[in-house]
Amino acid sequence: MRSILPFGRPTTSSSRKRTRSRQRLHLVVEQLEKRELLAGIVWGTAPSLLTPRSEGAAILAPTNEVMILGGGQNSVQKLASTSTAWTQGFAADKDPLAPAVVRSGSHILVYGGRYGNAATEEAFDYDYRLGDSQDISNLPTPRFDHAFAVDSSGLVYAIGGQESTSGSIFDVVERYSLASDSWSEMAAMPSPRAGAVAAYDGLGSILVFGGASDSSSTVISNTVYAYEISSNSWSTRSPMPLGTTESAIATDQEGRIYLAGGLGSSGPVASVQVYDSATDTWTMETDLPQPVYSSAAVVDIQDRLMVIGGRNAAGNDLSLVVRSQPLNIPDSAPVITSSANTTAAADKFYTYDVNASGNPPPTFALVSSPSGMTIDSASGLISWQPTDAQVGTQAVTVRAVNRAGSYDQSFSITVAADTTPPTPPSNLQSSGVTETTVDLSWQEATDLKGVEHYAVFKAYRCGWRGRNTCYSQFVTDITGTSITLTGLTGTNTFRVAAFDAAGNKSDYSNSVSVTMLVAPHIVKYDVTGFRTTNAATANFEMQARLWASGNPAPTMRMVSGPAGMTFDPATGIVSWTPGPADVGQTAAEFEATNSVTSAPFTLPITVTPDVPVLSYRFDPNGTGASVSLAGQLLEIQVQDASHTPSTFALVSGPSGLTLDPVTGFMQWTPTTADAGTTTIVVEASNSAGVVQQTLSFITYFAAEPTGLTVTDTTTLYPIASWNTPLGIGAGEIAGYKVQMYRRYRWGRAYRTESIILDSPGNGTSIELVGMKENVTYNLYVTAYNQDGLSGLRSTENVNFIYQPTLPKVTWTIQGFNGTTSVVAEQPMNVQFSDINPLSAWSTYQVVLAPPGFTIDSNSGLASWTPAATSIGATNNIVVRVTNQLGYRDISVPINVYFSGPVENLTTHPASGGYVHVTWDPPTTNAQPVVYYQVTQHYRISSRPRTRTWIIAGTATSVDVPLTPTGAVVHTGVTITPLNVDLLAGLSLFQGYV
Repeated sequence: MRSILPFGRPTTSSSRKRTRSRQRLHLVVEQLEKRELLAGIVWGTAPSLLTPRSEGAAILAPTNEVMILGGGQNSVQKLASTSTAWTQGFAADKDPLAPAVVRSGSHILVYGGRYGNAATEEAFDYDYRLGDSQDISNLPTPRFDHAFAVDSSGLVYAIGGQESTSGSIFDVVERYSLASDSWSEMAAMPSPRAGAVAAYDGLGSILVFGGASDSSSTVISNTVYAYEISSNSWSTRSPMPLGTTESAIATDQEGRIYLAGGLGSSGPVASVQVYDSATDTWTMETDLPQPVYSSAAVVDIQDRLMVIGGRNAAGNDLSLVVRSQPLNIPDSAPVITSSANTTAAADKFYTYDVNASGNPPPTFALVSSPSGMTIDSASGLISWQPTDAQVGTQAVTVRAVNRAGSYDQSFSITVAADTTPPTPPSNLQSSGVTETTVDLSWQEATDLKGVEHYAVFKAYRCGWRGRNTCYSQFVTDITGTSITLTGLTGTNTFRVAAFDAAGNKSDYSNSVSVTMLVAPHIVKYDVTGFRTTNAATANFEMQARLWASGNPAPTMRMVSGPAGMTFDPATGIVSWTPGPADVGQTAAEFEATNSVTSAPFTLPITVTPDVPVLSYRFDPNGTGASVSLAGQLLEIQVQDASHTPSTFALVSGPSGLTLDPVTGFMQWTPTTADAGTTTIVVEASNSAGVVQQTLSFITYFAAEPTGLTVTDTTTLYPIASWNTPLGIGAGEIAGYKVQMYRRYRWGRAYRTESIILDSPGNGTSIELVGMKENVTYNLYVTAYNQDGLSGLRSTENVNFIYQPTLPKVTWTIQGFNGTTSVVAEQPMNVQFSDINPLSAWSTYQVVLAPPGFTIDSNSGLASWTPAATSIGATNNIVVRVTNQLGYRDISVPINVYFSGPVENLTTHPASGGYVHVTWDPPTTNAQPVVYYQVTQHYRISSRPRTRTWIIAGTATSVDVPLTPTGAVVHTGVTITPLNVDLLAGLSLFQGYV
């Protein structure tokens, strides 16, 4: 079908909905004079449609994309001027054949057409942006094959057409206003027409070209009617050189009107007729590549005429799109702009895409080239498969040509003999492994030029901490597919690669790991819980574990050994219990064997006598004391670990201690005189020998204190109390050691605190001092006598938390933003408060403060007006708060500044990468503001950064550059007043909006 590109552009647009604003649209129109095409049209192919289409209409959308609608498809295809393929736009709501499609301002209007054989009156506003198309007022007269156009006011026309494929032909003309969403009937055409095409001439007339006066298109006209918009009347213009119907129509940027193809009296035509409305003259342009009709036409944003789809002479729908050169640009000779690909290889396919400028678009040819090289005359793509005979340098000359001239590009291609490596060898295997050699074999690799040799590569650990595996060349210049490797040890991993004559290396083969054969070797390990071979004891079982290494894994056997020794070859366990007659040195012989050899191993054994081995156990029967305490029976069992019966004798010990020589059982009841370190020496003897053993322990003169309590923990001095120890030592107590102990976390470790107090022996309580508040202490009490010897320490679990009810003081300051920052010569207050609910009363007094600082002793309200002499200093104020229990001293640091902050600080985004910052000077300053410090805040990789500079104190604004740039987030700015000594006033930060 036909397409219209509006000659002008609407200056306004309206809403998408039916309730749209009724604002009138205007087009800018220029008075045209005779226009001549700069040069004849040269047709080239453009990207083909996604699907064949006829009886559609094309439009240049406000997005400068070419769109095609209708043609019995609701899909909308679009093409940008620089695109190489059509894409799908938003689908239309309806899919008529032969509709009218016009652009009115920013709107694309679709109206009329047919479904099957019958015309439709449907009309809609196609939404190319969001796909939300809206209905508009229907045509009063259903029609298809009608001419259509849009005038300079954005008014839309439906001219002629027919109601069905066999129905009557119309002369009815109707006009649509987008502003009022209404149709009006205009003056009828001089005669009915269907299949005609129309265009606005830019001079106040709608021109209607050709068409047929019957539904079967047998009577085809070459008449050109002109609808005069201002008078609502019709006239005629110079007739068409060739009468056609179902032509495609478009207007270029100079106002020339093109009629492409269509049906003539003898069938489809390829003619292109050009009408100049300024001179009312016709010219014939270059024919289309083939006859077409029912096509769409449009002039794109680059002023190129496009003929889209349609039907060919056989009546088949086409996806072909042809396109002219830019019609508003003079012819220019080609210039090749691409650089040639100058390398090739005998085993690779060569291509070079030649690009050239020029108008019309040039075609391409090879002037001189090696045998087998070809070029696509339209695209300029050179293709070539070099042969072995062409290795070396080949000369090429390519020519780009159009009617304005030609351009030659000459270059040389260096053809390499071979750049493709062989295929990897496969199925690498090992065999014939010895202690130092192995045979490798593999299946051969393939190569276009043949494999020259193979190389074996050996693995090694590489990379950070040897985490990776790398390979180094081990043996090269192997001409066959097998080799014997020598000089190997341990475990080795190999791969093989193939090389061709050009030195191209293949990928590696599969890997194979080989462990070399190793002669057996035996090592000995001790077995936990048993005597060892170098310290065996008569009458005790001895064990050792033997382990044999080697490849292949060896077997072991015991060749000889002492009587009674056993050996398990599976576990390697050697077991033997020597007797008294075996004391001394002996040995056992073993052997490990594999396919390499047999290896002997001698196991030397040293056997020692089974002499007594003594230990002690307190209170063995649970009937006596577990510690040595004056006045209590102490029982001790002497234990012998030897396997030979022993007798026992007391060599030395305290008075009254008894020892049973057969059982080793000792009994003793110490007195207070025995307090201190007690030492006992016992002798044990058996047939293997005699042993003496010394035992030392502490004898306590008194039992442990009991009944421990801690009271008055909320006072300054809590009271610890206890009961006097029971027993015979109570009368000898000279004093008590009172210990407060705690263990606490310190970072990742623990620390301890121990506070020790001394209490006289005639009392059982003490005031506790030296504790930290609000921590838990464990309490222990131990009696001691006049010699400083200790009784038993208390074992009761007694703990307490020290929480004295001293004043709990808070304070608030009326400084800048509630902080300790204040301004000189500006009154300020500090409110001190005791918040301890247990305080019955509190008083306040100044301990340390600058001159003029006062405090109300009852309310805790302090007042001070800092003098200018305090500027730049930190004033430490100490206030003492006292209640019925005691007092606390509170220290408050107050910083004195010469000035308060600036006022009304604001930031304003500005152009050129700056932020404009403004403020008012501070009103609370004891000294003049001489400078301002400007601090810029930004973040790089989440890390805060600042940049600072100083400006004059008379300034009240600054432009802050947003530098550095890149991955930087600029967050805000701080303004700080400075005095003549560069002492700072209070700062104020403002973030960027």
